[in-house]
Amino acid sequence: MKIHALIFDLEYPPPASKQLIAWIDQPGNGKHTQHAHPSKTLLDVEAVHTIIHRRQQYVVTGVRPYRTTQCKDETRYPTVKSGREWLVAESA
Repeated sequence: MKIHALIFDLEYPPPASKQLIAWIDQPGNGKHTQHAHPSKTLLDVEAVHTIIHRRQQYVVTGVRPYRTTQCKDETRYPTVKSGREWLVAESA
Protein backbone atom coordinates (compact mmCIF):
# COMPACT_ATOMS: atom_id res chain seq x y z
CA MET A 1 0.00 0.00 0.00
CA LYS A 2 1.32 3.44 -0.87
CA ILE A 3 0.03 7.02 -0.74
CA HIS A 4 0.94 9.05 -3.82
CA ALA A 5 -0.72 12.30 -2.68
CA LEU A 6 -2.47 13.77 0.36
CA ILE A 7 -5.07 16.53 0.47
CA PHE A 8 -4.88 18.98 3.35
CA ASP A 9 -7.69 21.20 4.61
CA LEU A 10 -6.07 24.44 5.71
CA GLU A 11 -7.09 26.98 8.32
CA TYR A 12 -8.48 29.92 6.41
CA PRO A 13 -10.76 32.81 7.42
CA PRO A 14 -14.48 31.95 6.96
CA PRO A 15 -16.52 31.70 4.81
CA ALA A 16 -13.84 30.58 2.36
CA SER A 17 -12.00 27.27 2.65
CA LYS A 18 -8.65 26.27 1.29
CA GLN A 19 -7.23 22.88 0.35
CA LEU A 20 -3.78 21.83 -0.78
CA ILE A 21 -2.87 18.66 -2.66
CA ALA A 22 0.70 17.50 -2.09
CA TRP A 23 2.25 14.76 -4.24
CA ILE A 24 4.65 12.79 -2.08
CA ASP A 25 8.18 11.92 -3.21
CA GLN A 26 10.41 9.08 -1.99
CA PRO A 27 11.61 10.76 1.26
CA GLY A 28 7.99 11.58 2.19
CA ASN A 29 7.74 15.26 1.29
CA GLY A 30 6.52 17.13 -1.75
CA LYS A 31 8.39 19.15 -4.33
CA HIS A 32 7.15 22.44 -2.85
CA THR A 33 5.59 21.25 0.41
CA GLN A 34 6.98 19.84 3.66
CA HIS A 35 6.18 19.49 7.35
CA ALA A 36 7.30 22.51 9.38
CA HIS A 37 9.12 20.23 11.83
CA PRO A 38 12.43 19.20 10.20
CA SER A 39 12.35 15.57 11.42
CA LYS A 40 8.79 14.88 10.15
CA THR A 41 7.37 14.27 6.68
CA LEU A 42 4.01 14.97 5.07
CA LEU A 43 2.90 11.47 6.10
CA ASP A 44 3.23 12.61 9.74
CA VAL A 45 1.03 15.72 9.36
CA GLU A 46 -2.03 15.81 11.64
CA ALA A 47 -4.67 18.46 12.29
CA VAL A 48 -3.14 21.51 14.03
CA HIS A 49 0.32 20.79 12.56
CA THR A 50 1.95 23.39 10.34
CA ILE A 51 3.11 22.72 6.80
CA ILE A 52 5.23 24.91 4.56
CA HIS A 53 4.23 25.34 0.92
CA ARG A 54 6.38 27.60 -1.25
CA ARG A 55 7.78 29.35 1.86
CA GLN A 56 4.28 30.09 3.25
CA GLN A 57 3.15 28.47 6.50
CA TYR A 58 -0.32 26.95 6.82
CA VAL A 59 -2.09 25.29 9.76
CA VAL A 60 -3.74 22.01 8.80
CA THR A 61 -7.31 21.32 9.95
CA GLY A 62 -7.80 17.96 8.20
CA VAL A 63 -5.89 15.29 6.26
CA ARG A 64 -7.02 12.57 3.87
CA PRO A 65 -5.51 10.48 1.10
CA TYR A 66 -5.93 11.91 -2.38
CA ARG A 67 -4.22 9.28 -4.56
CA THR A 68 -3.11 5.82 -3.41
CA THR A 69 -2.35 2.43 -4.89
CA GLN A 70 -6.01 1.53 -4.16
CA CYS A 71 -7.05 3.78 -7.09
CA LYS A 72 -10.26 5.01 -5.42
CA ASP A 73 -11.94 8.30 -6.24
CA GLU A 74 -10.58 10.93 -3.83
CA THR A 75 -14.05 11.50 -2.36
CA ARG A 76 -14.12 7.89 -1.10
CA TYR A 77 -11.22 8.36 1.32
CA PRO A 78 -12.11 9.39 4.88
CA THR A 79 -10.47 12.17 6.86
CA VAL A 80 -7.62 10.53 8.78
CA LYS A 81 -5.40 11.42 11.71
CA SER A 82 -2.29 11.22 9.47
CA GLY A 83 -1.16 9.54 6.27
CA ARG A 84 1.15 7.23 8.21
CA GLU A 85 -1.67 6.07 10.51
CA TRP A 86 -3.87 5.36 7.46
CA LEU A 87 -1.10 3.25 5.90
CA VAL A 88 -0.72 1.18 9.08
CA ALA A 89 -4.49 0.65 9.38
CA GLU A 90 -4.86 -0.36 5.72
CA SER A 91 -2.00 -2.85 5.80
CA ALA A 92 -3.30 -4.54 8.99
